[in-house]
Amino acid sequence: MFLFAKPNQASAVPLLPKLSLCCVLVALSLSQLSGCSTTSRIHHATVTPLKVTKPVDLNNTRLVKQKLLDQYRVWKGTPYLYGGDNQKGIDCSAFVQRTFAEKLGHRLPRTTLAQVKVGKTIAKKALKPGDIVFFRTGRNSRHNGIYLGNQQFIHASSSKGITISNLQNVYWQKTYWKAIRL
Repeated sequence: MFLFAKPNQASAVPLLPKLSLCCVLVALSLSQLSGCSTTSRIHHATVTPLKVTKPVDLNNTRLVKQKLLDQYRVWKGTPYLYGGDNQKGIDCSAFVQRTFAEKLGHRLPRTTLAQVKVGKTIAKKALKPGDIVFFRTGRNSRHNGIYLGNQQFIHASSSKGITISNLQNVYWQKTYWKAIRL
């Protein structure tokens, strides 16, 4: 069955293809809200291959913290870019994914909403280096980073790029959602 702009006219244009296109565009727009929050334009980058290193024992918190700080030194100041996944620009979930692969030897999915489903949920007071912390930064926006210890976490900030922030900062306290451990 076809929907027409004006019924009973032979020259009417079918609306069904236009409605389908509209639905696809709305769905694509909404899917962009599931990653890290930002006001930046969407960037459609090619995917940079991940180099997965030998797995690190995530219970060895001293080694994990050292590896995370090594990653920070390499990436510090790299700009935030929604959809980016390399040192020209990177978003929060790509940075978490890349850090776990390259420094800790563990594969993670690409998006924040997929990453939050991996591992087990842990209490904020039980955080240890290598745990992934998640934030609800808006109605449909999520953000994440990797806990370093001493209330600090490394992440891709939309304003500062790759940086270290403190969980006791009022903004992070207000938006804290949960943490997971692999």
